[in-house]
Amino acid sequence: MGSINIFFLYVVGITYSLLFFNVAFGNQRENLLTTLETVTLQKKKAIDLVKCELVIKTPQGEINVGDEIYLQSKFKNKGSSIVFLPVFNSYEHQAIEIKDVKGNIVSVSEKGRERQSFPEMGSYGLREVAPGDEYQFQITISDLYELPVGKYSVAVLQTFLVKNENEDEKKITHVKSNSIKLVIK
Repeated sequence: MGSINIFFLYVVGITYSLLFFNVAFGNQRENLLTTLETVTLQKKKAIDLVKCELVIKTPQGEINVGDEIYLQSKFKNKGSSIVFLPVFNSYEHQAIEIKDVKGNIVSVSEKGRERQSFPEMGSYGLREVAPGDEYQFQITISDLYELPVGKYSVAVLQTFLVKNENEDEKKITHVKSNSIKLVIK
């Protein structure tokens, strides 16, 4: 009979401990979950603010060695905040990645390095792209690269600025384009 009483007291003690734990720490757990949900929603909201897309394509069918190679680019603001796209004649705010069929990154040509070091004088500014709007521009790859005969994949990483509603300064962020194939004959 004594062992049954001890067991009963043990079970009652665990039950009261669990009830105490739930009452004492249940609110903290709920607060923690609420905080995690709030942070997740804030992150999602921040991502939605700066959701942009960059689509590149080349209208050129056949490209011969030495031809001018250009990309038509469409930058679309799919977020809920105004973004600013740097617009001028240098390639400072675009990282163009070209890979050959083996996956090796193609280096910028000497002419391209000079062009990057001493950009042409021209218009400088920021293009405002409102939510839902797009901006189209052209990127001339042959200004930076001399591509021999072969097959290549091309992608562009574009820098842009975003100004959040509650902040005065703009933050730099990036968007990566789709990858396209080029065949040089």
